[in-house]
Amino acid sequence: MVHTFEIYTYISSLRAGLLLDELEASKAMRFVGPGNVNGITRLSIFPRGDKFGYILKVIVNPAKLLFGYDAFETVDVDSLPELATAFGSALSEALGYEDFPDLPDWLVHRIDFAVDVYTEHPREYLLLFDKGDKPKSYKERYSGRDGSCYWECKSTTANVYYKADQMAREGKSQDLIERAKNLIRFEVQCKSPKVTYLRKKFGLEGRRLSELFTRDCAEAVLTTYCRRVFKTGDYYSRTEAGKRLKALGLSTRQQRACDNILRAIAQTRSISAARQKITTEGIMVKNTIPVIQLNYSVKQFGRNCKKLSDSGINPVTIPRDWNIDYLPGIYSLLHDRLGISFDSTTTKLA
Repeated sequence: MVHTFEIYTYISSLRAGLLLDELEASKAMRFVGPGNVNGITRLSIFPRGDKFGYILKVIVNPAKLLFGYDAFETVDVDSLPELATAFGSALSEALGYEDFPDLPDWLVHRIDFAVDVYTEHPREYLLLFDKGDKPKSYKERYSGRDGSCYWECKSTTANVYYKADQMAREGKSQDLIERAKNLIRFEVQCKSPKVTYLRKKFGLEGRRLSELFTRDCAEAVLTTYCRRVFKTGDYYSRTEAGKRLKALGLSTRQQRACDNILRAIAQTRSISAARQKITTEGIMVKNTIPVIQLNYSVKQFGRNCKKLSDSGINPVTIPRDWNIDYLPGIYSLLHDRLGISFDSTTTKLA
């Protein structure tokens, strides 16, 4: 449930000077570089903004810290005690000093919640995810055709990628690539502003790692962004989606409205693109006689998408040439992996 975290603590100017001497960076009076210890990927030492003392910041990969250099799995929130022991040893090795705060008491600058799911169709899923609903404030960095879907804003980065493809691009060993076969990682990186938001949302006293390294925080972040971007509901071909709508007993009018949304999203290749076009210039649906012209308000579009999701149908449909009629949605996969029932209550975030 956790992939990476960036933590910091305050140290005195005297301690900073000793550490900078150890790192041969005393002339610059700051240091940024690799940790050179398994699991500690980066170290930074720099003056505090108020000029009193210094900040020691560390980026940690908890899987590597616990299991070694080749580990790439996410770790469960229950592993914090074991992580604390391993972190103390690793930091002592990296810096040559031992009397730092225990890991749970370090402050969080960034924490990446993630979950790994396995599927026989990893690349197909990435293409479906790429057709999701990009939030307004997010910038798209990569598309599903690159082996990942990546959106970013000032407070959060959402990333879904096929781990084997990532490792191949990085030149990892064939053994590691094979271990990552069929593994899709859904990851949400919570930057400092989002950490502040989580602190307020959950009523936390501070931003200590022990307060944020929890199942409640992880589940809330992952399920919220899954609903927001990829929607709930499973993936169907448009033909199968139509059969399901009919089997659910929806009225002819409701079926037609939902089918129009499915057509519009398939034609424009994403939920966000369909919304933008259908609410401004309108969409002329292909292969319809007479030609159907769709013009919806934002509210109408959202209501019909929600109707589909509530009916268990993802607004994004499986392309006909795949010859696949059904794939479980990411929301279903996420709930199965986390062991959450659909009727359970997880905190919804803004």
